[in-house]
Order: sequence, then structure tokens, then C-alpha cells
Amino acid sequence: MGVTKKNKVVGVVVGYDMATLAIVGVRGDIIARDSFYISTYHDINDFAGMLCEKITSLIAANGGMESIRSVGISVPSGNYVTGCVENSPNMPWKGRIPLASMLCDRLGLAVGLAVGLAVGLAVGFAVGVGVDFGVAEGVGDAAVAVGLGLA
Repeated sequence: MGVTKKNKVVGVVVGYDMATLAIVGVRGDIIARDSFYISTYHDINDFAGMLCEKITSLIAANGGMESIRSVGISVPSGNYVTGCVENSPNMPWKGRIPLASMLCDRLGLAVGLAVGLAVGLAVGFAVGVGVDFGVAEGVGDAAVAVGLGLA
């Protein structure tokens, strides 16, 4: 049996009222997406659980875990160094939330957290083994900006 190439990432954009997630292929094509409202998840563990359920379901329906390289999350007040959401004034969860490690533990995938709402997929690509997707193949460093238009 051949080795499956990890040729997809999961990008997540967490806004103030909705989380949108997508599986993105090697050429930047959105393979599948889903979203859900976050206003009912006042406990971060409940939110993380639902996000992991959505990610797992999307992955299972689109090639399985063996094709996923990593997960990139863009969230307000995210700290890409610590992987934490830090004292976000407009999110339902307060304090320092170790969101990247929470998801990594639950999913068993590399998870990177980005600052703001526009770079979740870029982090997803970077957390993987380097940039070797699409037109960025072999360039070393690249950025992909994904805004709320993902929804």
C-alpha cells in the first residue's frame, strides 16, 4: 500500500459570532467548508469540542486524516507565539485560552494560531513541513490572506 501525501490543510476563521472552517487543497482550492455560530458556547471547552467535531467530520468526508497536514486558526487577540487567545475583549471566553494546544491534543494534528482574522490558512501551511503548495512550491516563505469571505 502506498504512502498518502499530506496535501491538504484545515483553515479556521473564528469571528465574533461565527466560526468558519475549510479544507484547502494544494492549489488553494476550497475542497469543503462548514460554519457554526459561537454565541451559544460560553465555555471554551464546549467550543473546542464542537470545533473538533466539525473539523473531524469534514476531514472524514474528504479524504481522511492521512491527507491533512495541519490546522491553521485565525482568531481575534490570538498570539501566534504562545498559541493562546489572550484577553480578547469581544469573544465570549475571557483570560488566556491555550486554544492551539487544546485542539492539537484533541485532533492529533499540528495546530498553529494566527493573529487577527486574515491569516489562518497561511499558518496552516506554515505549521506543515514547509511551503510546497501550488504556485508557492519551493519558495520558502509565503503568505495566504483569507478574510471573512471564506464563508
